Amino acid sequence: PLSGVTLTGPGGSIKLEPLRVGGDRSVVAKVGATLEPGAYRMEWKAAGDAGHVISGTVPFSIKPKHPPAK
Repeated sequence: PLSGVTLTGPGGSIKLEPLRVGGDRSVVAKVGATLEPGAYRMEWKAAGDAGHVISGTVPFSIKPKHPPAK
């Protein structure tokens, strides 16, 4: 397929629901589980306007919840 998204985190590969069209020039891939604190990396690829494949990487992290202040 020309379009795709993968997500990896502290425990390795994370299962995503199948891609679906989200609107003009977008696709959506829902995460099937709650993400735990840690570093993550989303990699994507899609067909560009001229038919060539474009791709990118989005690193992000989730911080642990802090207990409420007393």
